[in-house]
Amino acid sequence: MTWSVMHYTDPDVPLAQADEDKLLGFDPPVIDEQGKFMAVQINLTLGTASYATMALREITKTDTSSHYQTGLTNA
Repeated sequence: MTWSVMHYTDPDVPLAQADEDKLLGFDPPVIDEQGKFMAVQINLTLGTASYATMALREITKTDTSSHYQTGLTNA
């Protein structure tokens, strides 16, 4: 697992580049170190029958239910 903290200005622009975008030659997302928004980008390599949501729940010790996450977004 690797992770990085990134800042950005436009919440409607993707923060990660899909493999297909790379193959098609699209430019990677622009990260603005002075941006007012902050995100954590996590890269995981999981085995068969492993789920990223469960790994994130264990790492963050946070409820991953949609109800709880919606409350965070609204706050």
